[in-house]
Amino acid sequence: MRNLHRAKLRSRWATWLKERSKQKFPVILIFSQGWFLLLTAMLIWFTIVELGFIANTLQHALLFLVLLLIPVRRILAGTDSHSISPRRELTARGLTYLNVMVITLFIASAVSNTILPEQQAGVFANEAPLGAILVWLSAVLILLTCFVLFLDHIVRKMPTSPKSEEQDTLD
Repeated sequence: MRNLHRAKLRSRWATWLKERSKQKFPVILIFSQGWFLLLTAMLIWFTIVELGFIANTLQHALLFLVLLLIPVRRILAGTDSHSISPRRELTARGLTYLNVMVITLFIASAVSNTILPEQQAGVFANEAPLGAILVWLSAVLILLTCFVLFLDHIVRKMPTSPKSEEQDTLD
């Protein structure tokens, strides 16, 4: 890529590539950084699982989704143009809230997995563990907060209706 900007261009394709390289380079860089982050985090996660942490399929899927959302959010933020459209800003906010929600679900399921006894019949028959209730109560509150904030963001970005021509005639 360095030589692309220094060499004399002889083809139409090379000229097109030179013009687009400044737009594509952040995407390539962020994608490669995200790939190494994904590999490192998955290596740590599978090491923890092999050491004895009992994880279910949902936790594996949530972690993988979190690790895939991080580069997508960074690519969207790193390729920002000077004039940001409302749709792009809503997408960025939606991805941020979705990331927080998935991280919350992952942490809540991992913590409640360690709090709750393993596969006992009738765990909630007499009494639910207070720790599990507090973990899921806080997780539900975080999920609701993210949902309400995203709805508020959507409402604020919607175009306003024109004001009516009627005037107040009370004196």
